[in-house]
Amino acid sequence: MHMFDTHICRYDSDLKDQLVEFLGFKWNDLNINERRERFEWTYENNPYTKTPFIYIALQGERIIAQRSFVIQKFICNNDEFLVGVPADAIVHPDFRRQGLFSKLTDYAFNDMVSNSNIRLLLSLSSNEASTPGNIKYGFVPVGKREYMHFFSPINGLKKKLQPDENLDNIIVSQKNGVTIEITRELRIRQISNFMRRFVEKDKIHNVRDNDFYAWQFTDNPNEYIYAYSKEDNGITSYLSLRKSGNKYYLLMEYGYLDPTHFKYLIEETSKRVLASRITVPVFTRSQKEILELKRSGFIDSNNKGLQLIRALKFTSRNKLPGALVKPISVDSNDNAYFIDGVDIRLDKNWSLFQSDVW
Repeated sequence: MHMFDTHICRYDSDLKDQLVEFLGFKWNDLNINERRERFEWTYENNPYTKTPFIYIALQGERIIAQRSFVIQKFICNNDEFLVGVPADAIVHPDFRRQGLFSKLTDYAFNDMVSNSNIRLLLSLSSNEASTPGNIKYGFVPVGKREYMHFFSPINGLKKKLQPDENLDNIIVSQKNGVTIEITRELRIRQISNFMRRFVEKDKIHNVRDNDFYAWQFTDNPNEYIYAYSKEDNGITSYLSLRKSGNKYYLLMEYGYLDPTHFKYLIEETSKRVLASRITVPVFTRSQKEILELKRSGFIDSNNKGLQLIRALKFTSRNKLPGALVKPISVDSNDNAYFIDGVDIRLDKNWSLFQSDVW
């Protein structure tokens, strides 16, 4: 029998030091100072909410479990709203199998219902263990987690034989009259304006304003690479890559006015950073965009070469949902699944990139 009653509450800054310590159960690759920095970046520096959406289970004054959500701002047909993204969830080993995770989730959901501007929960990183429980709780699967890949064995060989390009300075090249710049410089205002032109308004998508880029891309800035194509001093295509360990790069997001210029970006950037593999999620991308990715050298799951690589277990096909969504509403009828007339259950109604994933 426990000495103190267990109770659940919304996070208070008085609990910060203890919570940062507690996060060591999950963020065990970080020291206490690094955990504090990540916590502050993820939750306290979020531009879309003044107070973090973190929920705590306490026994007396001791944290024994926590459930947190990263708040993002999305938009559809000029209708802006907040989205809760399930993030860190930890139950102390001594208190597992006591229903604390479910109690925290129920408390969080009811708390968010009272915040009228949070319209839905969106998970883009569920795994095989968590997905069945989330679906049972009422999350709806949206699409399948499909990826396309760009492979360059030549780049992989070169990477072993020569050092990476120095990206402290901008790499500038020309191709058929188009200027290509590869850099670590995040040009927030230009990217924000460009991406809002690229993404269709009737799709549900991250608002991608200046605040989004100033916040989302400042975590480990040395892991990001940006490439821009320019013509007559205006951006015609853009992409951002993030290094994933020493193995490959993730295409975080991209946009283009001229798909040929985007092809130039892929070719030049992969060559300059010696990327042997670039991976991009495509489950909400249009067939037209997927065709342009193929023209730029990406292959999909139907490619026989990729099927051979999978057979040799160099890469795997993920059969998980592309997204899981759940309206923040006590109303469980069909109306809860529509935002400005757009059905959140259909992958064709979303425009999501790797940069949206937490």
